[in-house]
Amino acid sequence: MATIMSSAVLFLCCFGLFFVLTDGQCTLPLSDGTWHSSTRGTWTVATSGGATEVSNFEAALSNSSNVATLTCQQSSGTQYILGTNFEEFFQEFINVSVCLDIRTISDENTDSYIFYFATAVDDATGERFTNNTDGACSEIGYETVANVQILVKDGFVASAAMQLPNLALGNYSVTYEVLLSAVTVENCTLDTCTNKTLMEFGNSDPTQYLGFTNGGQMYSIYTDSSGTDTFTLTYNADVSPDGINTHRFACWALLYSDGTLQATVLPEQCEGSQTSTAVTSGGQRLTMTPYFTCGPEEEAVGGLAGWVIALIVLGILALILIVAIIIVFICMCKTVASLDDEEMLKKEGSRQSTPDSLVGYGEKEKEAIKTIRYKPSKREKPDRERTFDLTEIGKPGGGKKLQDGQPVEAEKRVETSKSVQLRKDIQGGESLGPIVFPPGKKPIPPTTPRPDKDDEVLLRIKKERERKEREREERRKKEKQAEELRIKMEVKKDPEEMVDKVIKHPKEPESSDEYETDDSEKEERAKQLMEKRRRLAGATWTPPGGLSNAKDVVGGRSAGSDTDTMRENLVGRS
Repeated sequence: MATIMSSAVLFLCCFGLFFVLTDGQCTLPLSDGTWHSSTRGTWTVATSGGATEVSNFEAALSNSSNVATLTCQQSSGTQYILGTNFEEFFQEFINVSVCLDIRTISDENTDSYIFYFATAVDDATGERFTNNTDGACSEIGYETVANVQILVKDGFVASAAMQLPNLALGNYSVTYEVLLSAVTVENCTLDTCTNKTLMEFGNSDPTQYLGFTNGGQMYSIYTDSSGTDTFTLTYNADVSPDGINTHRFACWALLYSDGTLQATVLPEQCEGSQTSTAVTSGGQRLTMTPYFTCGPEEEAVGGLAGWVIALIVLGILALILIVAIIIVFICMCKTVASLDDEEMLKKEGSRQSTPDSLVGYGEKEKEAIKTIRYKPSKREKPDRERTFDLTEIGKPGGGKKLQDGQPVEAEKRVETSKSVQLRKDIQGGESLGPIVFPPGKKPIPPTTPRPDKDDEVLLRIKKERERKEREREERRKKEKQAEELRIKMEVKKDPEEMVDKVIKHPKEPESSDEYETDDSEKEERAKQLMEKRRRLAGATWTPPGGLSNAKDVVGGRSAGSDTDTMRENLVGRS
């Protein structure tokens, strides 16, 4: 018996293995079998006697071994406290515990899980173990991408895989850089459309391990986001990763921007400083240009989260609803206003135009006339100019004649001097008599106020007529002045020019009755003509050049006798 006890003690000292008995039931959600973890090795899970036991859990708890066997001690929700003990000194054992927060990735999937360490790091060992079981789950803020750990059951990776994020779906041309060796490899490919849960790389340089895999195939197990980047944890399909150049798990940070998919990759798990463009020296940086994409367009282009898209859609719907409410409100207001107008028209009675008075107008004109309500002026005005088919009716004391309710045909139409003059101006200065209305059309009662627009048009017409009349008057004045100046110039000319060269007698200027307005003016003009004739008769006649005397011209008669005879004739005529 002593020999057996000594052998047991020696076994514990060499391997640091321990078993802890538990009180009550504590089972992990993991089924019995082999499970691959992203950072804690390959576990063997077995449940016996209501307690789950995890073997081969990688942890540096002693100098003699880096693995331990943990037994489930307590559980609360998704948090499980697993305990063990190890020998610190010869035959001195210490009980330690760790708290794991194990969660399912999807309700339908039981072949893969994620878990977080909910225990703070021990400063002495650097491990997330504590000897205080009650404070094992005291860590807060541990639910980050950098703390995510993956568990995949051996042989069930295909069923445990989930679809890649939409921004990574497509066929790409890949260029990657191995930061540790500063090697850049081009002309590689990536296909995620054939199987949307699998990343299939075509590596152009077999000496480099693209994505820390030898075969170039990685299954997507879990996806999360942090900031603008999307993080995906993948499982290497290689049979036996060596843990040096190839690793079973990898963490990808992805971002689709400006038509290019940027990515970085690290082995085993993510780091807090990792982004889609920055990574530590142990990682790789990739630039992937799509030949084509096979994911939803909105996700590939913008990388928007589902809740962001939902908010945008809700905002658009809310905006459309508000616009619709405003339109309905405006239509209701117009309808109420229209009903009020119709009711007012019924109350006004004879103040509005009768339907018969609208004969001959178009639909738009009818509606315009119907909607004009009578609004009496606050002050009396003199007789106003009417539109082209109306005539004002004035009162002896000035102002307008009020509507008396009598038919328009029965009223005696009296045109004022102003309306008559207005029609003269419009018709070109001629009075055409009373206005005749077209057959079947009745005039609007004169008390109905004329729209301001008609006043402006009529005023412009009147001003234009007055301007043209002033221009005509100025032209007549200028013509008259020119005529008077011409007559004065003719009077001042040499009297010799007024004598006809053939008959040798003065030529009387033509007179016009235009300037003979009365008898006194005629007598004055006759006296002037007589005086002019006397002056011409008394002038000495000179023979033409080259003749010695007048006989050569008048047949022997002397110049003196001819002159006397002409003088006598002129005197006799006068």
